[in-house]
Order: sequence, then structure tokens, then C-alpha cells
Amino acid sequence: PDIHSFSGASRMIVDYIQANYSSEISLQKMSDDLAYSKNYLCKVFKKTTGITIATFVNRYRIEKALELIRGGEKKLIEISDMVGFNDFHYFCRIATMPTGGRSTPARRAFLVLTPKLQWKGNWPDETFNGLTMSGC
Repeated sequence: PDIHSFSGASRMIVDYIQANYSSEISLQKMSDDLAYSKNYLCKVFKKTTGITIATFVNRYRIEKALELIRGGEKKLIEISDMVGFNDFHYFCRIATMPTGGRSTPARRAFLVLTPKLQWKGNWPDETFNGLTMSGC
């Protein structure tokens, strides 16, 4: 789905994630800040996008990580923290890459895997480090 075409609550969710992706995001805080119930946010977002909020957050964080990796100035472990993944090993797992934040081969491997990081595919939908989306 084209996130630029979203409206209503789905647009508010995307805007919220884009503004807060680098810090912890919880469904409860999002619900409080946007003044919608957690169930409503989950239902509307899933209906609009076909994916869960948690999946969207992870995809957005990975896209931001790719932008930073392409810049080539930071270590992968620093980038993972900058985009909201508090656990580097989890970041590596979600990005389907081997761990090894300092090596150029790891950086290259990550970029080679970029096609796997498109908006299609299997992404975990559960509670993640820095992301509490239970029930979504």
C-alpha cells in the first residue's frame, strides 16, 4: 500500500510512527496520544494496509536503517540503536542479516539483502524489544 494515500486514523498512525520510530513505541501510548482505543487503531490499520502496526514499525525502522547504512559513516550497532532497535541481535534477526556490526562484509551483506526488505514477505507480528503491540 502507498502510505501517502492513507487518511484518517491510518494516516495518524503512520505520522506518529514516522515521528517516533527512533524511540520506544507502545500501542498504549499511541492510543493515548491519538485518542483512539488500541483495538480501533489495530483494526483500522490492518484493514487499510493489510499488515499490523508492529510490522509497519519494523519495516519503517529497517528502511531508515538502510538510509543510514548507505551513508556508510556509522557502525551497524549504532544504526540499530538510532532507528529504535534496542537490541542489536534482534535488529540483525529482523533484517535477516548476520550479526557483526563493525565489519564491511556485514554492511555489504545487509545491502545485498535489501530486496528482501520490501513491503512484502514474512515479518514477525509480536511484541518486540522497544515495541509493545500485544493484541494487534
